[in-house]
Amino acid sequence: NNAIKYLPQSTVITEQEQKTWVAEARVLRCWYYMNLLEFYGPMPWIEEPFEATYDGWNNLKRPSYDEIATKISDELIEVINSGVLPNRQTANEAKHVDKGVAYAIRARVLLNNASLLNNPDKTKEKWQRAANAAQDVINMSEYSLVPMSEYKNLFIGAFTTPVSEIIWRSWSD
Repeated sequence: NNAIKYLPQSTVITEQEQKTWVAEARVLRCWYYMNLLEFYGPMPWIEEPFEATYDGWNNLKRPSYDEIATKISDELIEVINSGVLPNRQTANEAKHVDKGVAYAIRARVLLNNASLLNNPDKTKEKWQRAANAAQDVINMSEYSLVPMSEYKNLFIGAFTTPVSEIIWRSWSD
């Protein structure tokens, strides 16, 4: 939230860098929320940094799983549709997120939202949203399954070696 709020005020980076870094920060915020959602359940969506003197913790309300999953999905779609991030980063920029990462996070969040654990009423619309989000990832021409003859490349080689099946991976060997 600090990066999203204060990067646009920077005078030492270009306007394009500001837009890119804010878009990346928004995707990363969604990734962190996805992890919080999976481990601890829905957390209040916070868009502004807290001041050091903030004392309103008891006033925060826990949203439903569906509400926070929808918020994550909407945030990611907004970043994707902004056109700021590339579909896929180059090998030299592998540490940065891209549209592929954003689409994949969205697909995972919506799949978890549609699962029986979070969708006991078996709402078909949630399953359809999850399927559509997964299809968005599948439709990206930058990614594809590797043939079995190259399967070991998923596990060996430098992290900057492009592998068509890997959307996002560790930054180091």
